[in-house]
Amino acid sequence: MRKVKKIFVLTVAFAITVFTFTLGCKNGSTEEKSPQLQSLNNQNDNIRDTVNSTETGADSVLSSNVNRVNLPKMLELGSIGCRPCEMMTPILAELRKDYAGRLSIEFYDVRKDPKPAQTYKIRLIPTQIFLDANGKEFFRHEGFFPKEEIIKVLMQAGIE
Repeated sequence: MRKVKKIFVLTVAFAITVFTFTLGCKNGSTEEKSPQLQSLNNQNDNIRDTVNSTETGADSVLSSNVNRVNLPKMLELGSIGCRPCEMMTPILAELRKDYAGRLSIEFYDVRKDPKPAQTYKIRLIPTQIFLDANGKEFFRHEGFFPKEEIIKVLMQAGIE
């Protein structure tokens, strides 16, 4: 009987966690946004527009290496309207500037195009995937990832 009770408690705790995460990452179109979140949304829209103008989907990520210099990549798989994803937006913008010419940083909205999520088998958003210059994954992180921690990962991979 105790075993059944433990399983029930764990199941309820898991369901609450999933429900809470889903609320945090629901589509922002029905939420009222603070000016700061709206600003992050606008920045994220700019990143998405830039990415969409140069790349379309996971196939482009995999095939784009043929036509340009191979750089290590940081892929951000998230979605517009997901708060943790929006919190990553200014960090991605700073990293793009700080690592220009040394690291390719790409954002994919997996709600609009689920193919990258399927290709990289992500479980939640945001997920950051780090690929070496040959396209081999060397690190993966799920959730919000502070800039300082990202820099540590890049330094350990020899990207300075």
